[in-house]
Amino acid sequence: QAVEHRLLAPRGAGMLAPVFDSLMTLCEAALGRRFSVGTAGRLSADERLLLDLLGGSRRCRACIVCPEERAAMLDCSLCSTRIMLALVAGPIPASGEAVR
Repeated sequence: QAVEHRLLAPRGAGMLAPVFDSLMTLCEAALGRRFSVGTAGRLSADERLLLDLLGGSRRCRACIVCPEERAAMLDCSLCSTRIMLALVAGPIPASGEAVR
């Protein structure tokens, strides 16, 4: 969390460090293994999966085989992460609305 905080704090998002730490821990628990990280130019399958889960285009129970309790915890963490991202980033403009 300390490294994440140092990276996020200058952008006013230091409070996201424990959020991301928890999300990654629960994601690894659901996957039953370490999270695979891609390179600077190419995302790993795990990174793409996590982005899809965060964006809502995929559901945990449909794409990760794990005990129901782990899936439920990951789902809660995804919801919490979405909320915290919205709090840090501010309101997301409606489609067609100008970004200030």
